[in-house]
Amino acid sequence: MKTSILCGAAAIAFGISLFVVQPVFSQHDCPGNFQQIPNYHPSMGHPCQYLGLNSRQGTCRPGDVYETLCDDASGGRYKICQGPRLCNAQVERAGDCRQWDFVNNQPCPPGYVNVDCQGYCEPAAFPGR
Repeated sequence: MKTSILCGAAAIAFGISLFVVQPVFSQHDCPGNFQQIPNYHPSMGHPCQYLGLNSRQGTCRPGDVYETLCDDASGGRYKICQGPRLCNAQVERAGDCRQWDFVNNQPCPPGYVNVDCQGYCEPAAFPGR
């Protein structure tokens, strides 16, 4: 009788601990369904890495006000969402915004720059042309 009461109490305590500890482990999980990288192949690396993000911590990209969180899974599946940490300290650094396309929210392609750090990227001006 005493053993069954102790086992029952231990099971209840374990069940309660799952509800208390669970939010700590899942606080960086993005809600919603996974998206698929088109034509994904494992040689492309992990999906978050392929997208220029980090699945272990938030990433601040030029133009982001808040960090971007990324969860990835096998087969090229990923989820991204906004995290709680502000990025403005990184956005304000000189030079960062010249390589970012704010319209398409991605880095400028090679040979392009964002001259005014607003809007889209333009072809870089080459001296002597």
